[in-house]
Amino acid sequence: MASRHGAPSRQLIEAYRQFAACGAGLSVSGNVMIDGSALEAHRNVVIEDDGFLPELRKWVAATAGFHGVQLHAAHGYLLNQFLSPLVNRRDDQLGGSLENRMRLLLEVVRAVHAATPTSFLVAVKLNSADFQRGGFDADDALRVAIALEAEGVHLLEISGGTHESVAVVDGAPKRASTAAREAYFLEFAERFARELTVPIILTGGFRSRDGMLGALRSGAVDIIGMARPLAQEPDLPRLLMARTAPSLRMRPGSASHGTESCSTSMVSSRPASRTALTISPRPWLQSRTWLWPNSTVVSTYVPGASKCPGSACSKYG
Repeated sequence: MASRHGAPSRQLIEAYRQFAACGAGLSVSGNVMIDGSALEAHRNVVIEDDGFLPELRKWVAATAGFHGVQLHAAHGYLLNQFLSPLVNRRDDQLGGSLENRMRLLLEVVRAVHAATPTSFLVAVKLNSADFQRGGFDADDALRVAIALEAEGVHLLEISGGTHESVAVVDGAPKRASTAAREAYFLEFAERFARELTVPIILTGGFRSRDGMLGALRSGAVDIIGMARPLAQEPDLPRLLMARTAPSLRMRPGSASHGTESCSTSMVSSRPASRTALTISPRPWLQSRTWLWPNSTVVSTYVPGASKCPGSACSKYG
């Protein structure tokens, strides 16, 4: 919904004004590119210099300001490509072992921390697995998540798949016993939660309040994420808080992928003053300073992010 040059459009600004008032505790923007020559999709917002400052200020004003950034290390884009042994065939310090393959992501996290105040929220979207033979798997993902926590990442969003794998849209393959729980990557989140203290966001597959509460009660999830449901019901977070939200009858892919990435809004599971979905699934997190209410995070891609995983790892750096 940006202009053809990459500036936030009036339609985009108005959409985010509505998202800011929908009742969500945290909103994550759609994909924001930092290199106009490497777009994820037509009409992405691009921030690579000061050229669109007037439009960016209007966008920020519509959401009461950006309070953080989410680094996208999932779905086959550049940071995910470096993590994948299937794609990353480098023989230098950025390839080979998992420690080398995660080096770029950790360096980006450090650079963001160095350039921002301590109050600035730094989140990462990480694949639980690529779901490709020989690719980034759940064991690798857990080791990367532990390293990200050690680097002071504030939030970790669990996702999965690439644009060469249907998991990016339809979720991970699930047994019948877990399908009723709605969330695409809940089993992976449960495993991660046993090893991590960083709050975990889970997005994808949620279609009912009961499904969301079940994920929170499982102890695996601290924040429920929604994307496509908001395209159908923009006031869904407010309705959830009022306990009047209907179950959404949506099949995976029923909204376009472009609509899904337009805005991902997060509903925090704690504390009670900010949401009705208070479960306290992981008691040891209660001593942590929790998220700002009604915060907005911009989701960014590093230069060269591409839907073609075969090209980037040997081209950049």
